[in-house]
Amino acid sequence: MAPYIFICLGLSFLVVWRAGDPALMILFPAFVGYYLGVGRKNRAAGLVAMIVLAGYLASDYSFSLALAYGVAAASGTFFARGWTLGRAVSAVSAVLCVLMLGIIAAFSQETLDNVLNEINALAARTSGAGEEIDREAMTKATKELAEALPFWGLGMVCGMIALGVTFCGAVLAKRLRAVGVTEKLTGRFREARTPEWLVWLAIGLALACIIEDRWPNSALRMLTWNSALGLACVYWINGFGILLYGLKTFQVTGFWYYLPLVLMFMPQFGAPILLTSLGFFDTWWELRRRMDLAAARRKDQDNENS
Repeated sequence: MAPYIFICLGLSFLVVWRAGDPALMILFPAFVGYYLGVGRKNRAAGLVAMIVLAGYLASDYSFSLALAYGVAAASGTFFARGWTLGRAVSAVSAVLCVLMLGIIAAFSQETLDNVLNEINALAARTSGAGEEIDREAMTKATKELAEALPFWGLGMVCGMIALGVTFCGAVLAKRLRAVGVTEKLTGRFREARTPEWLVWLAIGLALACIIEDRWPNSALRMLTWNSALGLACVYWINGFGILLYGLKTFQVTGFWYYLPLVLMFMPQFGAPILLTSLGFFDTWWELRRRMDLAAARRKDQDNENS
């Protein structure tokens, strides 16, 4: 009982502290999914109620945000339906993306102002001590960012939601396996694979980008650029899963296990592009199957040499 109370109070505190930050919605489904997975439906319902109440109180009594919090938390039911991890993550991510895009659309100017204020505050904090901030340059950069944000900001938001939900779902699946619940959320993150039909969406977006470049249109650019960025994040996640699968298959340990995990977050090494490319071309290459075959051949060779 004590851990449950701590979780309820902790999430409520986060909601109030962050003044109803919509980004917190990423955390809710996994906790609700856990209690549903272990058969504690009453606790799952109580957690949803606490989240809704905290959201209502933290956002100047905003019923709309409280409702969004409630729907986000309730989407945790997808984690307890006996689906594979990939399918459940896709469903929860879709719900959260719709909710987030709805909030952004309803409060577009407030959202833009908050993003620009955060960026300006970050720039002020990272400037050297005693250095004067070039106000004119800052104003120009802020204006340019405000003009460009609609063309990539939504895609970035959806991509980050997919990444966050994937991480929470993977942790949840591991926790459920640890307590002996294996039928509620099957599969592992490193084994999950993007559906093959998704490549046709990628090809369609590439053609749309070519058309937009030939006949510029701001609405088409907003749709294609944001969609392409969100899809790139999905393929990056798949590429990360391939990396983890390879490390597990070839039994890499110690320093050589953690080195690629660190390098993949360093853009100067081209790791994000590499992982995205791996995730995309896995549609044809079936890299996990190739890794299994290579590991089996190496094992046979080791047996012959021994």
